[in-house]
Amino acid sequence: MIISYDGWIGRCFYMGIMIRNLQILVVADEKNIAELIKSILEENHFEVHLLDDPFLALDAFKDDPIRYHIIMYDLSIRKMSAFEFLKQAREENPDVKFVLITTVEIMPSEFDKVLPSLRIDGFLYKQSLSSKIKPTISNLFGPRRLARSNVDKYR
Repeated sequence: MIISYDGWIGRCFYMGIMIRNLQILVVADEKNIAELIKSILEENHFEVHLLDDPFLALDAFKDDPIRYHIIMYDLSIRKMSAFEFLKQAREENPDVKFVLITTVEIMPSEFDKVLPSLRIDGFLYKQSLSSKIKPTISNLFGPRRLARSNVDKYR
């Protein structure tokens, strides 16, 4: 039994039948940025959950850590650092993909040199959000297949 999904189309398939949309948790306190991300992702069949409070977002994530496939976190949130949020989220689900939303361009290789213990899976720059969200998500997953043991995660 094989389940597959397309990382941009945002749907999980079993034997060619869609079984669910991929879910993304967006933590951003700038309403216009959060709504833009949500709009783009929902147009492409992702299920998006927006929260502007990182503590509430972390509680929601901890309640069901395999529900979300991607967390997008705005680096400018001051209530909780992205690094603290990521650390706690990865304790619950080490496989969740983590994308930082930033106001400045960050080179992944430079970021890895400064903070090698944190695995950031992607970066989204607010200035080019509309044009970069699709390639960022595609790079996280791309078309791939999941082994039978992972089927229950995506139902």
